[in-house]
Amino acid sequence: MASFRDFLDILKDDLHELGKQELKEHADALVKDGQDFVKEVEEDLKKWTQQLTAREMSDAGFKMAVVGKAELVKMKAITQIGLTEIHIDKLKQRVLDTVVATATKTFLP
Repeated sequence: MASFRDFLDILKDDLHELGKQELKEHADALVKDGQDFVKEVEEDLKKWTQQLTAREMSDAGFKMAVVGKAELVKMKAITQIGLTEIHIDKLKQRVLDTVVATATKTFLP
């Protein structure tokens, strides 16, 4: 069974791939912002991923819980690049989607 550490490692790789797709040379900024979000909600993520693994929480419930923390996605590194607010908002949503997708593929068979 995967550990929370495994999840964090896979998530870092997935965020880097997202960053390469969306921002090319600024991929590391997206990874930093995504990891900062995960640190901010780490205790919640640990609890939710345990519930997800034990099937005490559905994948839809997990997604709602993660999206409920959207205001904590700060995107400080991305903001410094000079992107429009609309693009930053889209990237925030993509980060949240990536967290959910990574947890699902890591913890659900």
